[in-house]
Amino acid sequence: MDGDHRTFSRVSTRLTALARTLESAGSPSLFQGYPAPPIISVGKMGGAVPQALLDFLTAIDAKLDMLLSLESKKQLRKDFPIVLEVTEISAAGVTFHSENHFEQDDYLELVIHLSNMPFLMAGAVARVVRRSQEGGRQVYAAEFTDIRDTDTEAIVQYVFQEQRQQLRKKWE
Repeated sequence: MDGDHRTFSRVSTRLTALARTLESAGSPSLFQGYPAPPIISVGKMGGAVPQALLDFLTAIDAKLDMLLSLESKKQLRKDFPIVLEVTEISAAGVTFHSENHFEQDDYLELVIHLSNMPFLMAGAVARVVRRSQEGGRQVYAAEFTDIRDTDTEAIVQYVFQEQRQQLRKKWE
């Protein structure tokens, strides 16, 4: 973060993340993210494609996304063997539970599963900054030390979406 201190909104949640321990902050990352799918504007097609065909192709696209996400999860489990339960998230870091034991200042590479449909994950390198006991379980807090802008943006969007949903539930 190099002296650039920003404050981000955070939200309580329940997400799954995969992790692997790193030797140091400078260790190379395995997770390179997923390329953004090309955005196809139906309006630009000028009605040249029948709506029924567009609906069919959209459904096929969603099914392919699901199949690809299942295959990607299998590969990620091999590369990132540690499972974390994320209980709080912001673009600055996470709070999580784990069956594994970590020390303060341990570095982890995280892959956080933000959404199934569309399949969305965010990756980051994080440093464990706090460890405590809560209800008989270890609770860890980790700050992101290296995160791509696209992953930061995905987390910020997730946080805002969750905050909106929580506010709607409160008002109902």
